[in-house]
Amino acid sequence: MKIDKNERGKGMRWLGGFIILIVLLLIILVSCKSSSNQNMVEYRQEVSQSEIPAFSISANEVVSVTTHMLDSDDIAGETHEENNIKKIMNILNHNHAMDPDDSPPADFYREVRIKKIDGSYIVLNFGGGGSFFKEEDSGFFYVLSPKENYKSLNSLIDYIEGED
Repeated sequence: MKIDKNERGKGMRWLGGFIILIVLLLIILVSCKSSSNQNMVEYRQEVSQSEIPAFSISANEVVSVTTHMLDSDDIAGETHEENNIKKIMNILNHNHAMDPDDSPPADFYREVRIKKIDGSYIVLNFGGGGSFFKEEDSGFFYVLSPKENYKSLNSLIDYIEGED
Protein backbone atom coordinates (compact mmCIF):
# COMPACT_ATOMS: atom_id res chain seq x y z
CA MET A 1 0.00 0.00 0.00
CA LYS A 2 1.60 3.21 -1.18
CA ILE A 3 0.77 6.63 0.24
CA ASP A 4 0.39 9.30 -2.35
CA LYS A 5 2.89 12.16 -1.98
CA ASN A 6 0.01 14.67 -2.10
CA GLU A 7 -1.74 12.91 0.81
CA ARG A 8 1.46 12.93 2.88
CA GLY A 9 2.01 16.62 2.04
CA LYS A 10 -1.51 17.54 3.19
CA GLY A 11 -0.96 15.72 6.49
CA MET A 12 2.37 17.46 7.06
CA ARG A 13 0.85 20.88 6.29
CA TRP A 14 -2.01 20.19 8.73
CA LEU A 15 0.46 19.11 11.44
CA GLY A 16 2.69 22.16 10.78
CA GLY A 17 -0.32 24.48 10.99
CA PHE A 18 -1.42 22.88 14.24
CA ILE A 19 2.06 23.31 15.78
CA ILE A 20 2.16 26.98 14.72
CA LEU A 21 -1.28 27.52 16.28
CA ILE A 22 -0.15 26.02 19.60
CA VAL A 23 3.03 28.15 19.62
CA LEU A 24 0.98 31.31 18.98
CA LEU A 25 -1.44 30.45 21.81
CA LEU A 26 1.47 29.89 24.21
CA ILE A 27 3.00 33.25 23.26
CA ILE A 28 -0.33 35.01 23.86
CA LEU A 29 -0.84 33.30 27.23
CA VAL A 30 2.67 34.15 28.44
CA SER A 31 2.40 37.78 27.36
CA CYS A 32 -1.02 38.19 29.06
CA LYS A 33 0.26 36.69 32.29
CA SER A 34 3.36 38.87 32.41
CA SER A 35 1.38 42.04 31.66
CA SER A 36 -1.07 41.36 34.51
CA ASN A 37 1.84 40.81 36.91
CA GLN A 38 3.40 44.02 35.66
CA ASN A 39 0.16 45.91 36.42
CA MET A 40 0.18 44.60 39.99
CA VAL A 41 3.80 45.68 40.48
CA GLU A 42 3.05 49.12 39.04
CA TYR A 43 0.02 49.46 41.35
CA ARG A 44 2.08 48.58 44.41
CA GLN A 45 4.74 51.09 43.39
CA GLU A 46 2.17 53.85 42.81
CA VAL A 47 0.67 53.68 46.31
CA SER A 48 2.90 54.49 49.25
CA GLN A 49 1.90 54.33 52.89
CA SER A 50 1.59 58.12 53.11
CA GLU A 51 -0.88 58.13 50.21
CA ILE A 52 -3.28 55.62 51.77
CA PRO A 53 -6.29 57.52 53.08
CA ALA A 54 -6.98 57.32 56.80
CA PHE A 55 -9.73 54.91 57.72
CA SER A 56 -12.40 56.82 59.58
CA ILE A 57 -16.15 56.44 59.93
CA SER A 58 -18.38 58.61 62.06
CA ALA A 59 -20.61 56.61 64.40
CA ASN A 60 -23.43 58.96 63.35
CA GLU A 61 -23.26 57.48 59.82
CA VAL A 62 -23.67 53.88 61.05
CA VAL A 63 -26.98 52.03 61.42
CA SER A 64 -25.67 48.59 62.39
CA VAL A 65 -22.60 46.40 62.68
CA THR A 66 -22.73 42.68 61.91
CA THR A 67 -20.01 40.08 62.33
CA HIS A 68 -19.59 36.99 60.19
CA MET A 69 -17.10 34.20 60.02
CA LEU A 70 -15.11 34.77 56.85
CA ASP A 71 -16.89 33.83 53.60
CA SER A 72 -20.18 33.19 55.37
CA ASP A 73 -23.45 35.05 55.15
CA ASP A 74 -24.51 33.63 58.51
CA ILE A 75 -24.58 36.42 61.05
CA ALA A 76 -22.49 35.62 64.12
CA GLY A 77 -23.46 38.83 65.90
CA GLU A 78 -25.25 42.09 65.26
CA THR A 79 -25.74 45.38 67.05
CA HIS A 80 -27.93 48.40 66.42
CA GLU A 81 -27.18 49.87 69.84
CA GLU A 82 -25.76 53.37 69.56
CA ASN A 83 -23.38 52.85 72.49
CA ASN A 84 -21.85 49.68 70.97
CA ILE A 85 -21.55 51.32 67.55
CA LYS A 86 -19.74 54.31 69.07
CA LYS A 87 -17.30 52.01 70.89
CA ILE A 88 -16.59 49.99 67.73
CA MET A 89 -16.08 53.07 65.56
CA ASN A 90 -13.84 54.66 68.19
CA ILE A 91 -11.59 51.58 68.19
CA LEU A 92 -11.58 51.20 64.39
CA ASN A 93 -10.84 54.88 63.84
CA HIS A 94 -7.63 54.59 65.89
CA ASN A 95 -5.45 52.96 63.28
CA HIS A 96 -2.60 53.57 60.93
CA ALA A 97 -2.19 52.44 57.36
CA MET A 98 0.09 49.54 56.68
CA ASP A 99 2.73 49.95 53.99
CA PRO A 100 1.49 48.01 50.92
CA ASP A 101 4.85 46.26 50.65
CA ASP A 102 4.52 45.00 54.24
CA SER A 103 0.96 43.71 53.89
CA PRO A 104 0.51 40.65 56.09
CA PRO A 105 -0.45 37.21 54.84
CA ALA A 106 -4.17 36.77 54.48
CA ASP A 107 -4.99 34.88 57.67
CA PHE A 108 -8.41 36.46 57.85
CA TYR A 109 -10.89 34.86 60.19
CA ARG A 110 -13.73 37.33 60.69
CA GLU A 111 -15.65 39.79 58.59
CA VAL A 112 -17.33 42.90 59.97
CA ARG A 113 -20.01 44.58 57.87
CA ILE A 114 -20.81 48.17 58.76
CA LYS A 115 -24.17 49.33 57.41
CA LYS A 116 -24.37 53.06 56.83
CA ILE A 117 -27.44 55.30 56.93
CA ASP A 118 -27.50 55.47 53.11
CA GLY A 119 -27.82 51.65 52.93
CA SER A 120 -24.27 51.04 51.73
CA TYR A 121 -21.87 48.69 53.49
CA ILE A 122 -18.23 48.91 54.46
CA VAL A 123 -16.74 45.43 54.74
CA LEU A 124 -13.66 44.79 56.87
CA ASN A 125 -11.74 41.51 56.98
CA PHE A 126 -9.86 40.96 60.23
CA GLY A 127 -6.67 38.97 60.71
CA GLY A 128 -3.80 38.66 63.14
CA GLY A 129 -6.14 37.88 66.01
CA GLY A 130 -7.91 41.17 65.34
CA SER A 131 -4.80 43.35 65.31
CA PHE A 132 -5.22 44.42 61.66
CA PHE A 133 -7.96 44.67 59.09
CA LYS A 134 -8.31 45.06 55.35
CA GLU A 135 -10.99 47.29 53.90
CA GLU A 136 -12.47 45.12 51.17
CA ASP A 137 -13.35 47.84 48.65
CA SER A 138 -10.00 49.62 48.66
CA GLY A 139 -7.81 46.63 49.52
CA PHE A 140 -5.87 48.78 52.02
CA PHE A 141 -4.63 47.30 55.29
CA TYR A 142 -4.84 49.08 58.64
CA VAL A 143 -3.33 48.25 62.03
CA LEU A 144 -5.21 49.13 65.20
CA SER A 145 -3.30 51.62 67.36
CA PRO A 146 -2.33 51.23 70.09
CA LYS A 147 -1.98 47.49 69.74
CA GLU A 148 -4.05 46.89 72.88
CA ASN A 149 -7.11 48.20 71.04
CA TYR A 150 -7.56 44.87 69.31
CA LYS A 151 -8.19 43.21 72.69
CA SER A 152 -10.93 45.75 73.41
CA LEU A 153 -12.42 45.18 69.97
CA ASN A 154 -12.31 41.39 70.42
CA SER A 155 -14.08 41.68 73.78
CA LEU A 156 -16.76 43.91 72.29
CA ILE A 157 -17.29 41.57 69.33
CA ASP A 158 -17.49 38.58 71.71
CA TYR A 159 -20.16 40.48 73.66
CA ILE A 160 -22.10 41.27 70.48
CA GLU A 161 -21.88 37.66 69.36
CA GLY A 162 -23.17 36.54 72.77
CA GLU A 163 -19.99 34.69 73.70
CA ASP A 164 -19.33 36.73 76.83
